[in-house]
Amino acid sequence: MKLAMNYTRNYLKSLVTIIFGIAIMLSGNSFGADKQIALTVNECAVSASVNGGSGCDADQCASEAGCICTKKGDFITWKLDNEVDSDFKLKFSGDSPLKDNCGKNFKKSEHKCKVKESLTVGQFFDYQVVMQGCDNGSDPRIIIQ
Repeated sequence: MKLAMNYTRNYLKSLVTIIFGIAIMLSGNSFGADKQIALTVNECAVSASVNGGSGCDADQCASEAGCICTKKGDFITWKLDNEVDSDFKLKFSGDSPLKDNCGKNFKKSEHKCKVKESLTVGQFFDYQVVMQGCDNGSDPRIIIQ
C-alpha cells in the first residue's frame, strides 16, 4: 500500500512538473502575438486601420493609420470588411518581413502571416494592400521592434 502511494505521489509530481513546463512555454513568445489590421474598401481604394493599437511609440508611425510595430515571430492578420466580395494581396516595395512569402497571392477575406525571425530591430517595410483588378492600394508600414 505504501509503495503504491509513493508511486502515485511521484507520478503526480512529474505530471505537475510537465504541465507547469508546458504552461511556461505557451506563455512565452514561442507562438508570437497576434495583431489585426482591418481593411476597408471603397472601389479600388483600400484603407487600413489597426485593431487594438499599433504597438508603436508616438513618433514611429506619425499619422499612418495602417502602421504597426511588431516583433519577430508575431502574427499579423489582414481582414477585409464582410461586405467586400473581392480578393486582395500584399505587395512589398522591397523584401517582405513575412515568412514563406505569405500574402503574396490573392486571397479572400483574410491573410494571417508570421513575421520572420531573422529581421533586425528598427527595420521597416512599406507595402500596398492591392485589390484584385486594381492597380494601386494603400501604403501601410510594418516596423520591427
